[in-house]
Amino acid sequence: MNNDGTKGSLLLKLKTQVKLFNIPDLLVFTVERLKKMSAIDLCEQVLAHFGSLALIVRSSAANEDGKLASMAGAYKSVTNVMSDQSEELYEAVYVVINSYGMKIDSNDEVIFQKLIERPAMSGVVF
Repeated sequence: MNNDGTKGSLLLKLKTQVKLFNIPDLLVFTVERLKKMSAIDLCEQVLAHFGSLALIVRSSAANEDGKLASMAGAYKSVTNVMSDQSEELYEAVYVVINSYGMKIDSNDEVIFQKLIERPAMSGVVF
């Protein structure tokens, strides 16, 4: 397990502290919470946060991106998911969750983030 928190919690923290680059707007839910939500409930919450736009639905597993190991590429992300399409959004969530495998950690999350279609650059921060 990553003792520094999840990728989602780290991105939320960095978003308020970093000024040299932009972290696109994001919303983070635990897998536990998502499993209790209907497709319509999820869509309403995502729409309330982002409005209608294209998203990337990303992994934020407890064991990814720690100090001692990286799980880069180990879990699925789904791009170009429209925030106002409840079934498409819900399906993308389960693509990500199912990529975590059989053992879901209580700290596993899913990130919803504004899709940047043509980024000038991207990278990993250590």
